[in-house]
Amino acid sequence: MAEVTIMVNKAGRSGRPMATIFTDPKLSTDDLGKLVQTHITRNRDLLKKVGLKACLACVSGFDIDIRQRYDVDMRVEF
Repeated sequence: MAEVTIMVNKAGRSGRPMATIFTDPKLSTDDLGKLVQTHITRNRDLLKKVGLKACLACVSGFDIDIRQRYDVDMRVEF
C-alpha cells in the first residue's frame, strides 16, 4: 500500500479544521476514499478534538486538502 501522511490543524481566522493529506501517486481513488472515511470523517475522536459537534453523516466545515507527495523535494530560497 502507498504511504500516506495526514496533518490536521486549524486554519483561517475562524479556526476551522483542515486536514491535509499527502499521498503517493500509486494510491487509488478507492483507497483514498476509504482512508478519508476511516481516519478523518468517521473518526469520532478527531472530530471531537477539532471541535466539530455534528453527526458523523455531516462534517461540513471540515476542509480536506489532498496533495500528491513527490519523490524529489525542492528547496528554494529568495
